[in-house]
Amino acid sequence: MAETTINVQPVATNGGTELTFVNADTSNGNKVSVGGGDVFLYIWNNGSTGQAIVTLDTPLLVNGLAVANVAITVEIGEIKLVRLSPPELYAQPSGADIGTVTMATTGTGNGDVDLAAFK
Repeated sequence: MAETTINVQPVATNGGTELTFVNADTSNGNKVSVGGGDVFLYIWNNGSTGQAIVTLDTPLLVNGLAVANVAITVEIGEIKLVRLSPPELYAQPSGADIGTVTMATTGTGNGDVDLAAFK
């Protein structure tokens, strides 16, 4: 799957930061690099068609058992912030997407979701 990349934006220490958003890729998913940690995901359901669910892949194994993926429900007009930390929980440990968090957006409002990442 060729996920759409969400670029991590630095937050200004003065003057504020205007975030640039990416539409949720409802066909291929999205990904964001969490190298160095302290990356936050901004999820905004800015439409009127229904709730959306953003599911973060969690590739971590604990004693050979898979950690459940994290599903974030976002209602119409709602904004959710998620800290993608610790990176070991969310980041892909190997392969072409090493060090990235991969995610899928579903639900009736999935086409209305905008995503941004910052640190």
